Amino acid sequence: MRAAITDSSVQVSRNPAWYGWSWTPTRSRPSRSASVTWRSSRSRPSASGDRNAPNHRSCMSIPPESMFARPREPPPAALRLTDVHRFRAPLAALLLACAACSTTVECTAIGTPVGVSLAVRAPLAARAQEADLEVCWDGSCRRARAELFPTTRAGEQTCSGDTCSVTAVPTGDKHGFGGVAGLPARPVEVRLTLRDAQAKPLLERTVRATPKERFPNGPQCGAGGPNTTVTVMPDGSVRTET
Repeated sequence: MRAAITDSSVQVSRNPAWYGWSWTPTRSRPSRSASVTWRSSRSRPSASGDRNAPNHRSCMSIPPESMFARPREPPPAALRLTDVHRFRAPLAALLLACAACSTTVECTAIGTPVGVSLAVRAPLAARAQEADLEVCWDGSCRRARAELFPTTRAGEQTCSGDTCSVTAVPTGDKHGFGGVAGLPARPVEVRLTLRDAQAKPLLERTVRATPKERFPNGPQCGAGGPNTTVTVMPDGSVRTET
């Protein structure tokens, strides 16, 4: 038996019924992507020498894949497609929750006037100059005075070149506001007295109103304080905010 330097090859009998085996050790310089190739064939005499072998499976008949390749294992449970679909909804909810936690909310210093807003409709508004307010709750009352100002609306827009302007047009109504410290966000009693330019009473009314919390920066920034609106109609009736 002698070694020959030829192209790399191995011939092994994998059938236990066949006798004999031959081998030819070789030396070569395989490329980077070289791989071992196995093939089965009936043993035949070779120039290197023959040798009889017992009639049983030789260790050389072990399948090559068991010698050089690792057995394939099933993918881990976390990567199986069925499990991905099963946890898709909880995962989406978790991502949304994380996104909401990372959202930064900016709250400005805009405040809310606490008290009673008053609106007086024409023609009664033409004679009204101011109003006295008395707001009562829990057996105590607080007074406030509201100066009345003309109510306006946006008029016609005029433009000159790149500059545009809008004029304010009086509507004939008047409005004012009376600040009431500590005003609660629940039903209160409002006593209203309209006065003319000589401070003489023009109208006296007592109504129930429910101040509401206001959120100038949105609910996420908390309430700015409660207020409510009282409107005197042209016939002298009084309406409150609903």
